[in-house]
Amino acid sequence: MVAVMIDNPTGTSRLTELPCNFDFKQFVIDELVPFIRKEYHISLNPAENIIGGISYGGLAATFIAFYHADIFGKVLSQSGSLWRDLELRYDYDGVEIRSDWLINQFLVEENKDLKIFLDWGLQENWCLLSGRRMARVLDRKGYTYKFVEFNGWHDWSNSRKTFPAGLLYLLQD
Repeated sequence: MVAVMIDNPTGTSRLTELPCNFDFKQFVIDELVPFIRKEYHISLNPAENIIGGISYGGLAATFIAFYHADIFGKVLSQSGSLWRDLELRYDYDGVEIRSDWLINQFLVEENKDLKIFLDWGLQENWCLLSGRRMARVLDRKGYTYKFVEFNGWHDWSNSRKTFPAGLLYLLQD
């Protein structure tokens, strides 16, 4: 098993780098994946490649796999910020506007060959609502997926508790 973890480059923000960012997706596909394949000889079989992340990373992982199920056949999205639009927008009161852009893509586009694990906490508000909507869309469209709700908030300590279950689910055939 090879695990690759990426940090944001200096001078950029995860708020712009990760959420539904086509440039970041292309970096992963055109630069990072070829480098990893060259250095570590990872599988060319998408069913053996998992992409994952937490929060905006969970959104980015789901977004990249949606467009490149030919590379990543499995997704581990923990507390994924699936509510995001392509760009962060605010209403007149300064509240972020929820659009569920990627969920809507899953709804209207042809099914991708993906196996997906989702989790979110019961106190996560937008992540909880969009996560439940994503689960309904995946169910309606016949995707192979599993979701877990935990009694917690949007933080790393909760996600690390569900990480082993998500990984084990994705590694099962």
